[in-house]
Amino acid sequence: MRRSGPDIEIGRLRLHLPAGHGERGSAVARLVGERLAAMLPPGLGSRERLELRGLVVPAGASDHELAAAISAAIVDELAGPGRGGPRG
Repeated sequence: MRRSGPDIEIGRLRLHLPAGHGERGSAVARLVGERLAAMLPPGLGSRERLELRGLVVPAGASDHELAAAISAAIVDELAGPGRGGPRG
């Protein structure tokens, strides 16, 4: 049986990638969406805006590693204390 994740909508996902890696953006964004669909618990509600600052990944990280780091940071923000994230 296929597990169905919560409905998510990301109106705009802006990634700042190092010079020479811009072509990876669409693949990373797709992977982030796929991971979030599998990771997010139901009932988180909605956010008008979510901004992750200072997320750093190792040089040479694969698209999957980038997506995993971004997805984990988004989940941490959405599901953190007070549902505003660890910093909220």
